[in-house]
Amino acid sequence: MFKYETHLHTAPVSRCGKVSVFDNLKFYKDIGYDGVFITNHFIGGSFNYDVSKPYKEVVEFYFSDYEEAQKIGKEIGIQVFCGVEHTFEGADFLIYGLGKEWYLENEQIHAYSYLQRICCCYTVNSSRRNNPNHSYKIPK
Repeated sequence: MFKYETHLHTAPVSRCGKVSVFDNLKFYKDIGYDGVFITNHFIGGSFNYDVSKPYKEVVEFYFSDYEEAQKIGKEIGIQVFCGVEHTFEGADFLIYGLGKEWYLENEQIHAYSYLQRICCCYTVNSSRRNNPNHSYKIPK
């Protein structure tokens, strides 16, 4: 049987994340988990960054904990996967399978309504499931 934490917030990216990337990974490794999904809050919610800064800078900061976790995970032997938590009107949605490159290429997703965002992320993930090499870009 495999054990994965599928909803993990880390400091400093999520305001509600009080534990560093290293300490989180060490904890889950020590209690026998095979891997974790880093699902920090993205723009909005408890995102811990000034979102008035340039979009690329915001995305780079968001994915910094995930990228650090990737390095640490390889060193200590725990799998690390990328996720994003979007919050809209008090409801949280976890999105898996979209990485930094996708968010950098699709800044306009933040101009969409929340339902459009969720449908777009679902469509992208469905396309990738059927063709892993498919690079889906949302229309502008």
